[in-house]
Amino acid sequence: MANVKRDIYSISGFFIEDHNPTQGRYFGGFFSLGPDMNRPQTNILAVSFKGLLVDDYGDSEIIGEMCPERMEFIKEYKNEGSRIQYKFEKNKEGIWVGSYLGDSETETGRAFAKTNINWKGVEMMVLIHLIQKNGQGVWWNN
Repeated sequence: MANVKRDIYSISGFFIEDHNPTQGRYFGGFFSLGPDMNRPQTNILAVSFKGLLVDDYGDSEIIGEMCPERMEFIKEYKNEGSRIQYKFEKNKEGIWVGSYLGDSETETGRAFAKTNINWKGVEMMVLIHLIQKNGQGVWWNN
């Protein structure tokens, strides 16, 4: 594992399916934002990210890009492998507003999300070392 500084974000929100516009479906998760030399970027101002989400339909992995005003990612469900592409723009209140398009005609709709930075500039190997060294734990050994 390379010792690269990354920012860890949480993400939460909801999506509204076009075929069922009276019900919102909530989602939540996290992602690690940082340089990824193995992935071509579609926006040169964006930074790549990878993470996990969960919603009513199950667990999924997300891979995408984010810059201050735009975010996009592909969500792939672990249980069935269906892929859904999300595209967002940040509004003046800081809410990501966008839409999604899936593999089938019924997998379309609108989506809304908030992201929060939880850990800034984390060097994962350093963090693991500190936890192992100092982690005779306040909470896990009580």
